[in-house]
Amino acid sequence: MKRNGFTLIELLVVIAIIATLVAILLPAVQQAREAARRSTCKNNLKQIGLALHNYHDTYRVLPPGWVHFNTLNGAALTGDQNDGLVESHFGWPVYILPFIEQAALYDALRPGDYKLSDILTDGVYPTAKTAFIGARISVYRCPSDTGAELNDKSIRLLANNANVADVQTPVINYVGANTSIGRFTAANGVVGVGTTQGFDGAFGLNSSKKFSDIQDGLSNTIVVGERAFEIKAGGQTRECGAGVLGVHNPNGQDSAAARRKGANVTFGAAWTINGSFADATQADNKQNCAYGLSSNHDGGVQVVLGDGGVRFISENVEHNTTQGFDGSTFEKLIAISDGQVIGEF
Repeated sequence: MKRNGFTLIELLVVIAIIATLVAILLPAVQQAREAARRSTCKNNLKQIGLALHNYHDTYRVLPPGWVHFNTLNGAALTGDQNDGLVESHFGWPVYILPFIEQAALYDALRPGDYKLSDILTDGVYPTAKTAFIGARISVYRCPSDTGAELNDKSIRLLANNANVADVQTPVINYVGANTSIGRFTAANGVVGVGTTQGFDGAFGLNSSKKFSDIQDGLSNTIVVGERAFEIKAGGQTRECGAGVLGVHNPNGQDSAAARRKGANVTFGAAWTINGSFADATQADNKQNCAYGLSSNHDGGVQVVLGDGGVRFISENVEHNTTQGFDGSTFEKLIAISDGQVIGEF
């Protein structure tokens, strides 16, 4: 009796065809998934842009990049004096919480009444501390970011009133534009990040910029961009650290001047997009992308412009990393009133 079935050779051919089809389809599936994640990230940024406009409509200014309560007997902050302000403070992402449907969290944190370090001090305001540490805000997380929500790295620790930097905090993937110019001055570490010196972006220490201050045009100015927790570069995983909801001035516990001066919530133009190398000029040799913009989107990052629009910026955009303003495209996009409108980019 004749039996129907596959010969061994036919079976191997079928398996080979299926394997080939899977190999062809898998990259397409991965690309489709990344396209969906990138679209979600773009929507997050659009919501942030809308929230900034709503905040500005309400208060007639943009939120401060981060707020320091001056504890130096009323003296003005100059140079590195804010190294002595060792407590943690809220950043701009907290101030727009009511405008991204997070009013309950904002009310729990009460940033107008408390410093972040007050909340992080045990027994002072436990309800707010629980709310802060437990904050998981989907609008502030890019789904393409593969980093952990919490980890034990010092960049993710914030300090209480006793300057004990041991409070882990959730990360966010979006940071505000702080400065267009170079990294270093003799006294102030990263120029503009945390000081008034060189600060020409939308967000700074105790800042109160208005849309009318953005004289180069809202559609020509970056106000917020992405920072990943980690990126893959050169066959290695590079730590960028993402951002957090506040800043920490640890007065020596963290040696990187950039982070103790606002880099948890802002970025500077001198740091290359998706920068993958460790910068030996920084005391703790942190990855370049810990101070600039980075993402796991292929080829660059997404940013919010002042008009609320979202654009993709190539990691190969014309970009000068030397000290001082050199007129590169990326610098012009961050400086809000340098008088050099670039138009299409």
